[in-house]
Amino acid sequence: MSAPTGTSPPATATEWPVLSLDEWNPTRDTLHRWVQIIGKTRLALASPVNHWWHVALYATAQGLTTSSMPYGAGAIEVELDFVHHELRVTASDGSSGALQLGPRSVAQFYAEYLRLLGSLGVRIHLW
Repeated sequence: MSAPTGTSPPATATEWPVLSLDEWNPTRDTLHRWVQIIGKTRLALASPVNHWWHVALYATAQGLTTSSMPYGAGAIEVELDFVHHELRVTASDGSSGALQLGPRSVAQFYAEYLRLLGSLGVRIHLW
């Protein structure tokens, strides 16, 4: 069956949007630095595993996650949700918090991220 006249055929699951690298460079560079900060959280909290596997982030249906990391008597998880444009931190005690992802410097992101962790009782030093 063909698409009605004047409309586009439906997109298939194999079609990807065209991304101009030149337009995306600043976002990519900033996201790379933000992900490094989140990776440093895993480095600080997760038990060392050979080949640095304990600092990897994992792909989810909506972005990236640290998966569960031990903290105190419980655990925390950090998720970057690229669909809803937010960073969420969830603790095993049921507490959680979020930051909206949007334009800000890496220094601002770092400060807001540490405040969010602190609001959940997570106190860590990131190198």
